Amino acid sequence: MPLWIGAEIVPHLPQASLSKFGASGSRPQAEAWVQISQKMVLIGDMARTYLDGNSLKAELATYKLAAALGVVAKGESLTEGF
Repeated sequence: MPLWIGAEIVPHLPQASLSKFGASGSRPQAEAWVQISQKMVLIGDMARTYLDGNSLKAELATYKLAAALGVVAKGESLTEGF
């Protein structure tokens, strides 16, 4: 069975944020998260659920756009001018 974790990421959340999401236990990859110090990072489906109810999407889209531009620049050998 393939393992699929979505690309959505929500960084820098307080630990209390995790309690808002009930653990169903049916698909561990749907409940992926990482704790770094006292902050939580939601990943995949859990992050998507969080983003659906928040305006953080626009902020994260900026990072995705910057990464996409970097990938295109590297693919086209344009990175030396940047």
